[in-house]
Amino acid sequence: MKNSSEECLKSCSSQSKYSLDCRDRIYFEGHTLYRIIYKDGSKGGWLKGYHNLSQEGSCKVLEEAKVLDVARVEDNAIISENAVISQNVVVKGDSIVSGNSRVNGNLNLLDNIKVLDFAVLFGSGDLRGFQKFSGNAHVNYGAISLDV
Repeated sequence: MKNSSEECLKSCSSQSKYSLDCRDRIYFEGHTLYRIIYKDGSKGGWLKGYHNLSQEGSCKVLEEAKVLDVARVEDNAIISENAVISQNVVVKGDSIVSGNSRVNGNLNLLDNIKVLDFAVLFGSGDLRGFQKFSGNAHVNYGAISLDV
């Protein structure tokens, strides 16, 4: 994989739904993150690189949300406000991570998972169905799969 600064410099085709602004960057928890610019000109959140946000579907990273490491946002998922996803997390389906929440580890948020407010999810496993984690919840998932 190319490093983030090389990746940021690559040109985006007219088919791309977003690009990364190499001049608008921040340093967060040891990572250089680049501001997302969507095709319509609106600014999004922050990514380490193009590998963090799918060009397919309507998934978005908005406001001051951050995606680190090899975490990935796909399908129709939304990461917003000050939320942070990191490590090997995959957020997909119609899942939402927002507020000041954090998700890290090896979790896959599938279907319609909501992580809101100051909730923290970490560990390993697949979360499926319609589940909501909010308030000050701190949840450590082991190597399990929850189906609701």
